[in-house]
Amino acid sequence: RDDWASRYFLPFVEDFATEHLMETPVRPIWLVWSAVGLTAGAAVCFTRGWLGAGLILMLISAPLDLIAARLANIRLKPFASKMLSRSALWPVGGIALLAIGLWEMRHGTGWGALVTAAAGCGFAEAGRIEKSTMPSGGEQWLFSRRNAIFLAIPFALGGVWTAYLLAIMVYAALSFFIIQRVRHLPSVDAKLTENG
Repeated sequence: RDDWASRYFLPFVEDFATEHLMETPVRPIWLVWSAVGLTAGAAVCFTRGWLGAGLILMLISAPLDLIAARLANIRLKPFASKMLSRSALWPVGGIALLAIGLWEMRHGTGWGALVTAAAGCGFAEAGRIEKSTMPSGGEQWLFSRRNAIFLAIPFALGGVWTAYLLAIMVYAALSFFIIQRVRHLPSVDAKLTENG
């Protein structure tokens, strides 16, 4: 559980689903593809203006890849590090974010909403690439797909989706700059070696 959403909001769902799916013929890969399909469905909902329905689909999709990975490990068939279905979750999530920006652009705040969504996607992707070369751990509060999904709830309740896009852009940008800072800090060992 490497983000705050999976650590604080999803453990019960993950435990419950894993326990009930363990003895079934459900294959873990089906769950991952279901998450991709639900996210794509959410993007379609967002383009139609069904923002609440889209968010519900995103919330349902959030734990599915975690449940799938846990189920695969329990069945002693862990997922490969690179899988098309798991890799597809990230870009499809970006498309869903752009769909919100498109809807907001057409029905309220103008082109700035789409540009903000695109900038958020750009910072999120840059952060993901930079984070992939770092050792795991310590990224709980950084931007992630699940964190972005759960962050939408208060904005959706307030009906302020453009503010959500702005929050996502700032969150993704801050996460990217934090990752950059951590990656380019000289290590403590190197400083100690230099000082003798």
